[in-house]
This record gives sequence, C-alpha cells and structure tokens, in this order.
Amino acid sequence: MNINIENAHAYVLAWFNAANVERKSRAEVLSNLATFCPDIIDEPIYLFNDTDAAYMFRSPRGITLAISGTRNLKGWKRNAKIRENDGWHLGFKDSFDRLIKYPLEHYLKEWAGLKLWICAHSAGPAIGLNAAYFVRKWLKRDCEVIGFCAPQAMNSKGVAQCKKEHVCATMLQIGRHDPVDDIMKVISKVIRPLDAQDYGKIQMLPDLPGIPNALDNNLANMFFGGHAPSYVNQCLQKMYMNWGRPDWHKQVEYLQAVIGVAIK
Repeated sequence: MNINIENAHAYVLAWFNAANVERKSRAEVLSNLATFCPDIIDEPIYLFNDTDAAYMFRSPRGITLAISGTRNLKGWKRNAKIRENDGWHLGFKDSFDRLIKYPLEHYLKEWAGLKLWICAHSAGPAIGLNAAYFVRKWLKRDCEVIGFCAPQAMNSKGVAQCKKEHVCATMLQIGRHDPVDDIMKVISKVIRPLDAQDYGKIQMLPDLPGIPNALDNNLANMFFGGHAPSYVNQCLQKMYMNWGRPDWHKQVEYLQAVIGVAIK
C-alpha cells in the first residue's frame, strides 16, 4: 500500500500510532510501521513488560513515543492504584517509571534537537502525561501529547506542576459513548482526596448515533464500544467531514486506509 501516514494531520498520525502500539505482537507493530511510516530512521525501539508496551522512533517529523492502553489483568490492577503520588495517579506514574523513563531519557539525549510527539489511547495518555512532564521539567525538550479517550492522570497539584513546565497536551474525547474519559472524576466524587482533574486542551469528537458496534460482545459494546479504537477511527472521520477543511477528503482517506490497525 503506497501511503505515508506521517504526511497526515497530527491527530490522524497520533491515532495511527496510538492504535498500532496496542497490537498484540511486536512483529505486527513493526510490520505496520514499515508499511505506513516509510520515513522512519533506523529500527524502531520496542519496549514492553508484563503490564505495558510502547515504542519510539525518529523520522524527519521528530521523535514519536507511542504508549499502549490497558493490555491485560495486570494493567487493570495498575489502573486501580488510584492513590495520589505527589499530584499524580500512582498506577500510571509507576508504569512510566518502570517501562519508559530511562529509555526515553537515553534516546532523547542521543536524538538531540528533535520535537517529541507522545501518542496514546485509553490509559496510555495518562502515562504519557507523566512522560511529558518529565521531559519538560528535567530534559527541557519540546514535546506534545495527543491522546484519545483518556482517564485523568493527576489532581490539582499535578495540574499546577504541568502548567508550570508548560506541558502541551490535547485530549480527544468522545463523550457519552465512552465512560473511560470521565472515570477518574466519577471516582473522585466518592474518594474526595483523589480530586482527579483533566489537563490540556479537550477536543470533543463527534458522538456517532446508535450503538457503536465496535465490540463483538453485545453487552460490552453497549457500555464500552465507544472506547474501541475502531470506533475512534469512525469518529475522527466524522470530525474532519464536519470541519470541512480543504483537505478533509485526504484525512478521511488516511483513516480509512489504516482502519485495519484498530483493534476492537
């Protein structure tokens, strides 16, 4: 397929990487990158442990860090670590520290002068905000987070820390068809000290009518189908149609070309 997804709008490119990093195998992830990102310099760096997965690569556009959402039971246990750690959700901060922190520091020093783009879906953007804060505070590098369907990663103390370091983030959320993007705020109504807060620019995606039909299980689809990457892809297509930008047809073509990357 003759397509270079790195020529697409930033949201489309971020969605591709956010969905791709959630594929089950390293081989599948790297195959998709080879197909849709031909300008990658050197071999992508693939990171994984028993809870999370991520990858990094550099291209003429800059450095991309893609972070997976919840992958398994250990990931769900991580999500449940909702205690506060210096302004941050303990579980998401632990995931950043365990998997990403030191490789990120190493490669950013090796790849000097390039902007870092952090792309993620679900729990991934919450981990990614930890990465962006670390990069801005300690490495003084230019970076931007583009996340999809993200739970809250921090409380008001964490928000103040990010604002002080000028952390740049855009969160594309869906609304009523996706309970995940407000889940930590809902929990905060019960556990007051959690005080979960959104951070960054919130870009609401169009909420497509009817049941999302993104998951095979009917009950799960009713409650969580709006969280699935395949549904996010449809909502992104609708957003570009609504925007009516001169290039909206092209952005929809990109999204349709890579929709097979989206897991259910």
